[in-house]
Amino acid sequence: IITATGLKLLPIGGIKVTVDDVEVNIGQQFTYKGFMLTNLPNTFWVTGYTNASWTLKAELTCDHVARLMNHMEKTKKAQVVPVMDETTRAKGHLAGFDLESGYVLRYMDLIPKQGVKYPWRVYQNYFMDMYSFSSNKFQDGVVQFSKL
Repeated sequence: IITATGLKLLPIGGIKVTVDDVEVNIGQQFTYKGFMLTNLPNTFWVTGYTNASWTLKAELTCDHVARLMNHMEKTKKAQVVPVMDETTRAKGHLAGFDLESGYVLRYMDLIPKQGVKYPWRVYQNYFMDMYSFSSNKFQDGVVQFSKL
């Protein structure tokens, strides 16, 4: 029996991410609705479901991002970023993925975290996401838009 796969996760392909010349640790960020990351303007994180077809969530995400970008163009905004307030951050966090495979657990510190409740928690539920992503209400008090 061979128990080691040797698989190494490399979120976002190992790209060094910087904002205003300051490196951002992806593993210390939180996911907003499972598709944007805190402190990273105009950055979209496309993942799928860990309990269903991966492409179901990827399709919902890509459609929502396209509508968000159209909204930004119409409102003449150049930047969008989700901002987590300190009260929400203090409530704690959950692992970025609800998987317990060794190759995932070994690299969990590299994967963005999720909060304990919506919109920071990823529920792995197509119907909840379909409802959440169907709205064109982008200004929800969490994402901040700016003209730069």
